[in-house]
Amino acid sequence: MLANSPNTPSDVLRWLAEYGDDYARAGVAYNPSTPLETLCHLAEDNNSRVHQGVAHNPKTPSDILRRLVEDKNEYVRVEVACNPNTPPECLRHLAEDKSERVRAAVGGNPSTLPEILQCLLRDKGHAVRKAVAGNPHASPDVLRRLGEDQHWEVRATVAGSPNAPLDILRRLTGDEHECVRAAVAGNPNTPPEILHHLVKDENRNVRAAVARNPNALLEISQCVMQDKDDDIRKMIAGNPDAPSETLRHLAKDKNEAVRTKVAGNPNTPLDILQHLMKDKELAVRAEVAYNPNTPPEFLRHLAEDEEWCVRKGVARNPNTPSEILRYLAGDENNDVRAAVAGNPHTPLEILQRLAEDEDRQVRVFMAGNHNAPLESLCRIAKDKDRSMRWVIVDNPNATVDLLRYLAKDKNGNIRIRAKERIFAMIEQDCLKTGLQHLLNEEHRYCMNLVCEDLALWVICTPAHEATVTLPARLLDRKDLLGAIVWLCQETPPSLEEAQSHELYTHSAAYRAAVAALYVPKMTWFDRQMCASHLLRPIDLQRILDNSDNTAHSLIS
Repeated sequence: MLANSPNTPSDVLRWLAEYGDDYARAGVAYNPSTPLETLCHLAEDNNSRVHQGVAHNPKTPSDILRRLVEDKNEYVRVEVACNPNTPPECLRHLAEDKSERVRAAVGGNPSTLPEILQCLLRDKGHAVRKAVAGNPHASPDVLRRLGEDQHWEVRATVAGSPNAPLDILRRLTGDEHECVRAAVAGNPNTPPEILHHLVKDENRNVRAAVARNPNALLEISQCVMQDKDDDIRKMIAGNPDAPSETLRHLAKDKNEAVRTKVAGNPNTPLDILQHLMKDKELAVRAEVAYNPNTPPEFLRHLAEDEEWCVRKGVARNPNTPSEILRYLAGDENNDVRAAVAGNPHTPLEILQRLAEDEDRQVRVFMAGNHNAPLESLCRIAKDKDRSMRWVIVDNPNATVDLLRYLAKDKNGNIRIRAKERIFAMIEQDCLKTGLQHLLNEEHRYCMNLVCEDLALWVICTPAHEATVTLPARLLDRKDLLGAIVWLCQETPPSLEEAQSHELYTHSAAYRAAVAALYVPKMTWFDRQMCASHLLRPIDLQRILDNSDNTAHSLIS
């Protein structure tokens, strides 16, 4: 997580690039925030996955990309070919690569020169020619030639290109393959006369593409709305760009699903919504109730509908007035009250009341509401139902203290997610050098499984407290927390001082923390002993004797 995060401080990324495992180094290589000198260091790595990350990184300098062009791994060369910063001479060289994937990546790179694209037109691999057709800088001449390609996927890509010349679109309108004609029908630059022809196509997928096209004008929409296929009429009814007259006609359609799409369309005129809110089908009325453009006077009427699905739509609508939400908060149906609990505009006092609702679903929706009051979240955090606690973990109103409480939850997934949220909330300057060692990939087992709560407590303390107030307040504590804080000082104690602590004899967790901080490399067996709280003093002494004890330089 630290290796991939764009907010990770550069000194932490440097440390992970030096001491992290393969996955950590690869994450640093892909990270766009990685310093240039670190990328240069990772370019010398022996792992191909790390090389892929360096080749992919938009900050990688051209001299490193030139070296990676000759990499033996195909996927490294693919990443170089995709990188917009790759020099033209490198792209020219990769355009002749033996791998079709690499040549296709060159064809799709927006930085590829026109003369290179011209060379790739004759490539034997259709995936390469398809990539050239999709290149945003492909010239009209290139697209004309590819519009006559023998492979339908290449022609379909040309047909869907916003740069396709008008004469090519006209010619591809009569293509034998339905996917090519559908691509023409869906192209936003296809003129009305071509759409008018395609709207009568024998293939339903082509007609459906016309129905979804934002440029389908009134006369074309009228042809579509008379289509015998219900699904085609549904598509035009749900199209936000459909003309008002078309929606007015489809609002009277015999098919319930078509009328439902009209009722949910954000551009449906108010007079049509007024007509549909009296529809005999509850699904239609429910869509009117949830439509963001339905006015308050219509919502008041629908809030008293006999069907709970309709009332639920009103309760979900973000534009429902607060007095209607108060009324629906007392609804007899659990789903309606749950929708009120999840509405972002529900008043605070209503949310506090719904936090005590007898129905579990109502409380879950309230716990997920971004405006939920903190005191209600703290109360629900003690709920026996783990799904309730899980929802709170992702609520943006959850404070660090609340997340720290959930980081000790008996459910492992909740603990992990709470810690992830905490790390995301930490300011960059709060990651002290002593804690960086605990958070790296290799020793994460110790932080997660042994001293997780203790390290979290320290990390979540603001930076100014961590450097001044925190040690003075906690160093006199004799418990495990105080010991961990003591070990993680900016100027850490010596190994001899750490071993002289009384917890060295009594606490396996403390010994595991000492091992993580003072031993830079450990065997898999020793790591398992630390994680399982089985590390005896004699075992730790053996690990220390076999170590070069260079960890002091990592935390000082």
